[in-house]
Amino acid sequence: MTKEHRTRISQIGLSLLPSDVAASYIQSGENPNKNVFRSLIRNVTAWYEKLITPIEAEASEFRNSLTSNDVLLLKRARFLFHLCSVLPPLAYYFARGTLAVDRPPKFPATISFTIRKGMPKIIQTVLWTAGWVFMYRVIHRRTKLIAQEKKSS
Repeated sequence: MTKEHRTRISQIGLSLLPSDVAASYIQSGENPNKNVFRSLIRNVTAWYEKLITPIEAEASEFRNSLTSNDVLLLKRARFLFHLCSVLPPLAYYFARGTLAVDRPPKFPATISFTIRKGMPKIIQTVLWTAGWVFMYRVIHRRTKLIAQEKKSS
């Protein structure tokens, strides 16, 4: 690596740091490369904590508001979403007659390739839609609760 590359990397590293930290490196004449990564990690960690804390609080509140019926609906939705990955490829590879999409089927094939048309596409669409119907029932109930709480306060 040439001196120009090292200088450019230092400038890029300095641009990622807060201005007061970058200024202290420039004033001291110290090579910032060895400390840039450490400072950058500290800054990213602080930013992440500010971002994730309210999300975790909201998620915890959401989980605490779930009823046993909600948990059952979520488990059913998860099961249907898992089936979306299994049943369409099985239908693609083992369909016979007029239901066959490709003869002979291509192997290996991605899930997106196997659900591009025919019966596998119908199966995937029906399962995916049914899973989201279960999810919607839980989310809809939760948003109704939030609206009621806002009205009462």
